[in-house]
Amino acid sequence: MTRTGFTLRRKLAVSTIAVAVAASLTLALPASTATAQDAGPFPDTPAGAFYAQAVETLNQDGVFAGTLCDDGFCPSLPLDRATMAVWTVRVLDEQDPPAVTSTRFADVDATHPHAAFIERFAELEVTRGCGDGTNYCPDDGVSRAHMAVFLSRAFALAAGPDPNFGDVAADAWYAPDVAKLVATGITRGCGDGANFCPGQLTTRAQMATFLARALALPETPEEPPDVAPTSGFTSVSAGDRHACAIHVDKSVVCWGDDSQGQSSPPLFGEFTAVSAGGLHSCALRASQRLSCWGDDRYEQSSPPKGEFIAVSSGFWHSCAVSVLEDKDLSVQCWGFDGTGPPAPLPGLYSDVSAGLEHTCGLRTDKVVQCWGNNSYSQAGEPTSSVTCTVTGCRPNFAPLSGEFVSVAAGGTHTCSLRFDNRIRCLGDNTEGQTSPPSGQFLALSAGFRHSCALATDNTAHCWGRDLFGETNAPDGAFASVSAGTSFSCGLRPDNTIECWGNAADGRTMPPIN
Repeated sequence: MTRTGFTLRRKLAVSTIAVAVAASLTLALPASTATAQDAGPFPDTPAGAFYAQAVETLNQDGVFAGTLCDDGFCPSLPLDRATMAVWTVRVLDEQDPPAVTSTRFADVDATHPHAAFIERFAELEVTRGCGDGTNYCPDDGVSRAHMAVFLSRAFALAAGPDPNFGDVAADAWYAPDVAKLVATGITRGCGDGANFCPGQLTTRAQMATFLARALALPETPEEPPDVAPTSGFTSVSAGDRHACAIHVDKSVVCWGDDSQGQSSPPLFGEFTAVSAGGLHSCALRASQRLSCWGDDRYEQSSPPKGEFIAVSSGFWHSCAVSVLEDKDLSVQCWGFDGTGPPAPLPGLYSDVSAGLEHTCGLRTDKVVQCWGNNSYSQAGEPTSSVTCTVTGCRPNFAPLSGEFVSVAAGGTHTCSLRFDNRIRCLGDNTEGQTSPPSGQFLALSAGFRHSCALATDNTAHCWGRDLFGETNAPDGAFASVSAGTSFSCGLRPDNTIECWGNAADGRTMPPIN
């Protein structure tokens, strides 16, 4: 395989990236010496596509050999982990690795067509496998979160400032790597740049472009891969009898029951997150201020003032992670959680989830801490300490053992995603809501008596009560998933929303654009 020019481009990439960190978030790429052609390098890669120049140059160097598809390059298909290893190893080593007789991963033997590349990928310390590291999961798609980690390790990128993406928590396991990619100009986020879309699968076209940017290869800059879509949504939240979503223009759109105004969001302003609750909804503005609407009989639609980074609407109460003046992160709650005003436990939190009558928060030390109603042990084991409010004192509960990346509080159960991408649930299991499927997952959501999760292959899986088909998730890839009371919704990679389950009040009929 001929690999002319890689050494020169590698040197060019190092100097260009160093300048980009200091000067701009947009990597200054050298002008292409190739003339524009009417046809791209493959039948399905037109010359005017944003990725055409990157694909053509990498293809000339043999990077894609053995990884093409029947139609050519298949730019819109998700990139799998095996192909990620092939492309990255060829770019880093400038040659193919020697054949292997075995690999360190249980699910990749020497007969796998890309076994040598996967083993070399691990030798370079770009990957540590999936889950606990026993397997590699070669056929799984590469999420944008994992893509950031892989490229950060592969090119030993320097640390960068927090890009303040609305969907990347400061304490997310991939947050430092996302910051590195943004600082060096490898990515600019998704949509209009307000979010990163960590759960979405990375397409083959996007990965070719990211590699080109990392190597300072020429590319066509007029249409970046993360160009803002003109229609669709960036997130969705299923509540009791209604649902809400963030539109690509940063407005909030809701549908379903509107008997208390819970589906009538503010008409003006830009928002980065929304959460649909019982008969109310809350959203986080781009200014980090909160807005809530709908039923306010318990003041659940009357949020506190201040700046916040996350918000969650429960059935009669809501909670948010507050940014205090000293930059510490604490949880503030308002409304009614069954016995009185919610009494969050003190501490530093990166995320929070409000359920029916209990709430759980993810602390910055990766520990899950819950409070509120514990009638089904959904909040954990009681301790000897108590928390007192104006309505009385309540026992505190021990935090969940282990390290977690997210938590979801449901009706009378709680589910958490561990660092090995496995799900752990506790609480009421009368309808199977605390019996999650085996496998590895990227995200999860707890509803009233069922839960849903996004698997590492970006398919949706639900479990628990299935009275209306709320656990019968459709086939295909999703970027995120949300479980409500008797229905569920998922965001597709093409920014469309699909809902399933109880169709009353039009709750499973989201707007199309």
